[in-house]
Amino acid sequence: MPEPALAVGSTLAISLALPAALDTSSFNALAYTAVRGVRTVGDMAEQWQTTTNNLANRDYPLVTKTWRSAIQQDIDLMQLTDAGQALLMQAYNQPGPASFRMAQPNGTYWFTALVTTRAAGGRSPDALLARRFTLTLTAPPITAT
Repeated sequence: MPEPALAVGSTLAISLALPAALDTSSFNALAYTAVRGVRTVGDMAEQWQTTTNNLANRDYPLVTKTWRSAIQQDIDLMQLTDAGQALLMQAYNQPGPASFRMAQPNGTYWFTALVTTRAAGGRSPDALLARRFTLTLTAPPITAT
């Protein structure tokens, strides 16, 4: 699981429309709404799933890579009355993916993702105002650094 990073200098925007193609110009053609209140975002990281086999009772099991899991992006935010957060909730309640633009100090990412988790903010003092969403990417992200 990627470690969260401070969102200083980072922005997140959402569009419920999908791009015509998975390229920068198609993503830039969409109308995005900024999601305000973002506190932390996860690192954009890929991970392999593994399978463990203990054939013939070896001393140490054989571990092999099997497939790449989808990239998951965690977003922590302060709950606000905000058009971007309303679209994030709408995307959570719809069966298909939405489009996202995430600008971070190390570059900009465009991607399509399902909003697969919505949770309260945890045990922090401001938990009543905090929310966490998980975005599960449906294709590799497009990057511009």
